[in-house]
Amino acid sequence: MARLYYQINLELSGNSADACLHLGETLIEQGKIPLGMKWINRGIDDSPEKISGSWFWNRVRALPDETDWQPELGKVDHLLQTSNKSYSDETHLLFCRAFALDQLEQTKESFVQYRAANARKRRPSNANPTEVFEQYLTTSLSEGNADLADGPPVSGLSRPIFIVGMPRSGTTLVERLLVQSTGVFTAGELFDIKVMVDNSSDLTLPQQYRRSFFFLSEGAEAVVDKMPTNFLFLRQITNWSPDALIIHCQRDDRAVRWSCFTSNLGWPFADLESCQEYQVAYHEQMGNYLCDPSVQMLELEYEKTVANPEATIQLLIEFLEHHRVSIRPQELLKFATRTPNKFSVHSPVHTRSVDRWKKYLDL
Repeated sequence: MARLYYQINLELSGNSADACLHLGETLIEQGKIPLGMKWINRGIDDSPEKISGSWFWNRVRALPDETDWQPELGKVDHLLQTSNKSYSDETHLLFCRAFALDQLEQTKESFVQYRAANARKRRPSNANPTEVFEQYLTTSLSEGNADLADGPPVSGLSRPIFIVGMPRSGTTLVERLLVQSTGVFTAGELFDIKVMVDNSSDLTLPQQYRRSFFFLSEGAEAVVDKMPTNFLFLRQITNWSPDALIIHCQRDDRAVRWSCFTSNLGWPFADLESCQEYQVAYHEQMGNYLCDPSVQMLELEYEKTVANPEATIQLLIEFLEHHRVSIRPQELLKFATRTPNKFSVHSPVHTRSVDRWKKYLDL
């Protein structure tokens, strides 16, 4: 229906940029990526001033390997020269330019551009990742929070599955694998756990959290919460929900830092040194739970998942079946995807990002 609406709009408006863009996005959502990109490119060529930086950033990252990147770089430069661009749009476009230079193997120029783009990110007043982390750890582990941690466990309803880890460690990929099975519902990245910790005096919140999951998922057997930083609150999670399952996604620390640095994220991930400090605290926190029998955890490595997604899917199947989560293995085994967005959700798992950071080691 949406496609028909935009086609009619296109005919009535004489190929307007807005109609081209909307039709292109609709076609991509339907899996018709080449045809969708054709209309999107027409919209960009007709009216570049209508393109937001964030939208173009998503588009550029989804282009296939065989893309001719020199014309794409020219499009980015042209958009940067258009007037009335917001600070945010310019920042996104600078990341687009860095990405295009990277694809053209102009490594040094790409690094300089990434660094300039990240320098535009505003640092918080308490710009010390260790102190910020310790604030959460104090909330998570202090005796002052004992009432919350020792409150009545929440059971029944949909079983919660928490996917945790550093940003860019493969959490979205694992989520997409999980939800291919009937009976598993994803709620995305939620802030609910942090809200419950910040409001520790309200012992009704865990029950409300589980009930909202149950009704939102229409009674699915398991519900996924994919907020990576929930690793800060695993003590509370396991006390509130003893049946909670944890999937911990790991990736080479250097690859994570580089992927964060090139992914247009906020502080501390926009700064390589701050991100490394954050990683140190993250590993220390996760070390508290690796040998804790009360934490039902599966650890997955990004590099192994990308190299052999079928083996990772088999690990997920065994983990879920061991903990009595009913799934349909055949639905998982026939599916493999890369980190999704509306341009790439139909594409297969790719390996090009695994070692890409290594070419920047000498810079």
